[in-house]
Amino acid sequence: ECEMMEINQEKKEVLNTFVNSLIDRLKIKSVLVLNHSEFKMFDGVICENKQVLSYSEGVPESGKWDLIVADLPINMKSELNGKSTSYIAKTILTSIELLNEKGHIFSVGEPLLLRNDNRGIRALLKGGASVSGLVDSPDGLMKPYTNLRVPFFLISKDESVEEFVGELVDTDQVDRLAKNFIDKVSGTSLEQGVLIKPSNFDGFSKWKVRQQILALETEYKEFETRKLGDLLRSINSVKTKSQFKELPNSLYIHKVGTKAVTSSIENLSSNHSNFYQCECDDALVDAKYLESFFASRLGKLILSSLNTGSFIPNITLQDLNDAEVSIPPLKAQLEIVNSIAKLRKVKDVIGQFEDDLAVNPIGSNETLKQIDFMLEVVGGLADSDKVMSLIRSGESKQT
Repeated sequence: ECEMMEINQEKKEVLNTFVNSLIDRLKIKSVLVLNHSEFKMFDGVICENKQVLSYSEGVPESGKWDLIVADLPINMKSELNGKSTSYIAKTILTSIELLNEKGHIFSVGEPLLLRNDNRGIRALLKGGASVSGLVDSPDGLMKPYTNLRVPFFLISKDESVEEFVGELVDTDQVDRLAKNFIDKVSGTSLEQGVLIKPSNFDGFSKWKVRQQILALETEYKEFETRKLGDLLRSINSVKTKSQFKELPNSLYIHKVGTKAVTSSIENLSSNHSNFYQCECDDALVDAKYLESFFASRLGKLILSSLNTGSFIPNITLQDLNDAEVSIPPLKAQLEIVNSIAKLRKVKDVIGQFEDDLAVNPIGSNETLKQIDFMLEVVGGLADSDKVMSLIRSGESKQT
């Protein structure tokens, strides 16, 4: 038996409230809770006919339930029909036979199982069951153990043409989300839930990125969505203790996490093996523009969406090639790079001015007026940038 690990109780309540809303609205009569992880996420599930099984008790060989709720170990391997698979996938597949005719499984998932290839949960499900819904966990659910946001799968014993995709935010919102799932209602945001074709979804972060890129293309007609790999001549990596050969117009992206992207080899740590060297096509993109793009809110979200794995995120070569970025024509890229260089120069001058103030106090009203004017202009620019970022992110309960 694993000792219970305490996760964020407020976020766990959101998760349990959603499950209880499903039980209430679907008029569920029987629930099987598989408490197989150390987190015990579903100890707040309420049903008169409820059976709870631990990891050592496994999955029943017989019996029928209206709803199976599965809290399973993440990133744990198992074997099914002589082939290696994840423990989560195996448990879902073996639990389907335990469902009543119109039964559902609500199970914790893994980011890799969201893929649309033969490793994804859709490909593993055989006839008689399909993914009817995908729900993102409340942000911070598994803290302090990890910042990972795990997806949850809704598996139903029927063929679903569309999948309901939503996001758990707070206890006030989840009942509406459960109702929309049952009624197959598509809202305007993940908080309300949206209906999409399965082939159009391979992860919550990537979906949010796509929505922002589409908004960007609507705002600026000259922007174009391209795969990063199509903009590059090569993507290089080196072994431990080796270093890159410096190439012109190149970008360096860290393989782990979402550390800052740079176009200067001098900014790399001594261990170059932790980075990808992306040699840009001179006719299509400027490395300094991509550096500034990946420093933006949207760019950081794109990098975050590339991370695969569970507790240790990493960016694979394939995901880097397939990453979608939004770029204007090359001339506009160079203008943006030039504007950013001017802004950095202004920052440097202001920094130097601030350092000198203590021994060289301002004595001119005209100088003070110029400083106030600069604050007004910069403040206006910052506010408009924040507003445009909020618009691109779409409406939510807070926005």
